[in-house]
Amino acid sequence: MVEKRYDVAIVGSGFAGALIADSLVSSGLKVVILEAGSGWKSHYGHHRYGK
Repeated sequence: MVEKRYDVAIVGSGFAGALIADSLVSSGLKVVILEAGSGWKSHYGHHRYGK
C-alpha cells in the first residue's frame, strides 16, 4: 500500500469545493476532494441535483 499525503482535504466536490480546490492547487498545495455521492452519472443531464 502506498501512503499518500495531502496538505488540504476538501469535503464535497460541488461548485464551492471545486473552486477552492482549484485555487489551492494553483498555489502549489496538494489537495484531495472527498465525495460521498454516487458519482457523475447521477448529475448527468442536469436533472434535479442528486436524482
